Amino acid sequence: MKKVIFILGVEAAKGVGKTSGRPYEFGKIFNLTPVRNWETEKGRSSHKGFTVDEEKCVVCHIDALPQLQRLDYPCFAEVDIDIDPEDMSSTIIVGATMVQHIDIFNPPKKAI
Repeated sequence: MKKVIFILGVEAAKGVGKTSGRPYEFGKIFNLTPVRNWETEKGRSSHKGFTVDEEKCVVCHIDALPQLQRLDYPCFAEVDIDIDPEDMSSTIIVGATMVQHIDIFNPPKKAI
């Protein structure tokens, strides 16, 4: 499945676990997630906009990291999403291509 998402950055990590001693290698995409309103019997919230929730960051397959590291961030990117072979109940990014880079340091001038 393909989907366009707004990506702020990407993290790649490789090493050996401190306690387990097992090697690890993973990638994580920091993307904007809409802020969700909530309501309970004791209260409610009202939010607008987006957040970067580290628990909701998208995991990417290690083979997709070279594609992701070539992109300029932040950007809109079209990502290829597949079932995570190590956890069939979740998804994983397996590829990405740039749709549009957003230059936050030189925003477009507003017409007067």
